[in-house]
Amino acid sequence: MVEHIAEIASNHNGDFERCRQLIQTAARIGCAAVNFQVFRIEHLYAPQILKVSPRHRLRRRWELPRHFVPQLTACAHDLGLKFGLTPCDLDTVSDLQIHADFFTVSSYELPWLDLISHCASTGLPLLINTGMADAGEAWNAVETALEAGCLDLTMMHCVSRYPTPENACNLAAIGTLREMLAREFSPLYQDADLKAGWADRSVNSGVIARAVNHWGCDSVSLCLDLEGQGHDFERGHFWLPEAAEEVIAGGFLPVKRECDGTGRVAPDMNEKEERHWRADPRDGLRPSISWRQIWPSSQPAAKRNGPNIYAIADGLGLQNLNRCLALAERLRDDHDSEVYFLIRGTSQQVKRLERHGFNWARFEETESIVPQVTFLKVISATADSAICILDLEKPAGEIATSLRKKGFLTVVIGEPGCDTMDLGVVSTYGWRNERGRNNLIGGNRHLLIPSDILHVRTHRPTEAGSYPQIVVRFEDPDPHQLAARIVSALRQILPQDEPVLLLDDDNGLEAQLAGADLVITGQLTTAQEALCLGVPVLLLVGEETEATQLLARCGAVVNLGQHEEVSDDEFATTLRGILTDLDRMSRLRFHAQEQAAGPIDGLGAARAADRVSQLVRKPGTQE
Repeated sequence: MVEHIAEIASNHNGDFERCRQLIQTAARIGCAAVNFQVFRIEHLYAPQILKVSPRHRLRRRWELPRHFVPQLTACAHDLGLKFGLTPCDLDTVSDLQIHADFFTVSSYELPWLDLISHCASTGLPLLINTGMADAGEAWNAVETALEAGCLDLTMMHCVSRYPTPENACNLAAIGTLREMLAREFSPLYQDADLKAGWADRSVNSGVIARAVNHWGCDSVSLCLDLEGQGHDFERGHFWLPEAAEEVIAGGFLPVKRECDGTGRVAPDMNEKEERHWRADPRDGLRPSISWRQIWPSSQPAAKRNGPNIYAIADGLGLQNLNRCLALAERLRDDHDSEVYFLIRGTSQQVKRLERHGFNWARFEETESIVPQVTFLKVISATADSAICILDLEKPAGEIATSLRKKGFLTVVIGEPGCDTMDLGVVSTYGWRNERGRNNLIGGNRHLLIPSDILHVRTHRPTEAGSYPQIVVRFEDPDPHQLAARIVSALRQILPQDEPVLLLDDDNGLEAQLAGADLVITGQLTTAQEALCLGVPVLLLVGEETEATQLLARCGAVVNLGQHEEVSDDEFATTLRGILTDLDRMSRLRFHAQEQAAGPIDGLGAARAADRVSQLVRKPGTQE
């Protein structure tokens, strides 16, 4: 009996509830399995591509947050479905194999034999999509999988055209693949179950019926959406539930014999250009190394006309870097600036910058910042004015003075008292420029909130009488282990099946904040991002500062203090008092949505970038 697999690509929209609905829909319409694609953008595309292509950078918004996977697996199993993953890097295979019933290798990763080998070595069933592949590449993929120990292999014939026209489906290639497996590999690997299938991109019921009834494919995968609102739906290769249910049940329309094609395992003429964008077998990144050397220079972003920007971020965690990053993205995307980062080079910092397509260099001591920036300016071979953005844990005045002596314009974030800067940006809720200095901007109109937060600016309110969906967000270091203590306390308070999500990195942060009803954090930047999304905040900051006081006055934030000396039972009692007070929770939600609708519009980084770019046209704004 043919097995139908619901492919969930990026149309999950980063929304856990939507993921769950897709799984439930797949079960309802008769699928036997669901398959989710898992990738991190910096492990999918080469840095040369992310640096010049906004279109590829923004695909980070299509990522499936990894912490979804265990719960999605459980959801699928509860409904009697198998759960599969399409990994795009080796670590994903190692980290998530325990949650998968099978792996799929996409057409774009087929040339990367190391990935095929790694998937096969897990002992899980393996499906390999053959879009854009020639016969030799398909042979190599089969041989690699079997040599690595795969005992259940399905070669999925696929055409990488979206949608695939009926006359381009070349369904006879299913028979060719089956014959190759039976004649060339079955005698050598007698314990292996070797099959052939069809990965549909045609959205044509007649094509699927012929693939099943005439060509006898063992598996059919089809891209499933709920209602046409998923990412990438407009490309035209997704099935909606009603049509998919009918074809799975055996219903179909007549189809012309031209869909059988030649039966050759070879790229379609219209796939040949796209072959450049497959993963290179040497490093597993898209596109091929040869294409990386050609394509970027043809992009408009390869030659920027805006000012050169050097962003120096230094501090514990990612708060300093994230503020710089929000401003840098707007300078690059809105003002065509070339931005180069100087950082300590922690793994978290590097991942963050690579995801957003920025070049970076490491500095060891703050004393080396000025010489390094000066050197970078020299090798850039441009006579235009350059701007240095400083977001440092320590006072920036001395470094700003030295940079100005070297001819740089300086922007300092978070230090309104600095006297040696050309422009100061105070990214603090409620701050006011009391002295009226015209080289200072800040407050609610200039909060440096990332563009990804603006992208997911939605909120689902909790129904009256229910517990809220809670996101707990802290960064390393967390010396008082507040994050763990909060989660432990919440487990005492909430029903067992109520969602509590502990985020320990930035994977899926924006979507999770948007889907939350309450955020508990020790970071002012996360609090401001939550308010931008209309989500109330419980803040755990021990030192009462002007910034925390201003946040608390908005009515959507409660500062609980740091609680490092409070027992876990007392901590749980405090949280219970807030969470079970429905009137108080309702007021917090009301004021949070009020903030999102008014003071915190998410455009602060764009306004700050406008002002920074004016420095080049109108230098010397310092009083």
